[in-house]
Amino acid sequence: VKKNYNIICSAINTDVGSLVLSKQIHSDNVIRVTETDIGKGFNTEGFSDADGLITNIKGLTLTAFFADCVPIFLLDPVMGAVGIIHSGWRGTALAIAKSGVKAMEREFNSNPKDILAAIGPSIGKCHYEVSEDVAMAVLNICGDKSCIEKCSNDKYMLDLWKANEVILKKTGIKDENITLANECTYCNHTKYFSHRYTDGKRGNLAALISLTN
Repeated sequence: VKKNYNIICSAINTDVGSLVLSKQIHSDNVIRVTETDIGKGFNTEGFSDADGLITNIKGLTLTAFFADCVPIFLLDPVMGAVGIIHSGWRGTALAIAKSGVKAMEREFNSNPKDILAAIGPSIGKCHYEVSEDVAMAVLNICGDKSCIEKCSNDKYMLDLWKANEVILKKTGIKDENITLANECTYCNHTKYFSHRYTDGKRGNLAALISLTN
């Protein structure tokens, strides 16, 4: 695992010692990361209760983990700040993407109209069948019926990409500033780890973001 970290950090020209990791608990908790947090979760004990990390410190690399859940990258090029968000169905139902944007507004005086957002590889609607309570929990937050589709067995196909896109737009982020990878981890299970495809027998994907200049 450490070798893999060295490979990716070398590829993106960042120091492996700059990583900051957190134990993810499917919450809407977003933490501001400072210089004193460098190395947490990698060299020392990390944050224990955060599913979102934001920072305005150059060279500090925020890291989060996924294996079907939605990675959301945030960049404010005007104020010089970034964020990484872990949003599974629970995080989406808690609108953690909104919490991330609001945290950047509060901590860095970011304007949502300036923020660029990217929704990375995660399980697509094509393979994400959920129970009615899960579908309704997400629908109640995003309010867009196109994010769910009822199946013949009283289950629903859930579109976490669409739900998070809607949540991001509601914060004030411009349509043209949101990019979707449109890569389903289940469909591309030989390329990405998928919790659902492997029935939990898998590794983790890491998503990293850092201010470089």
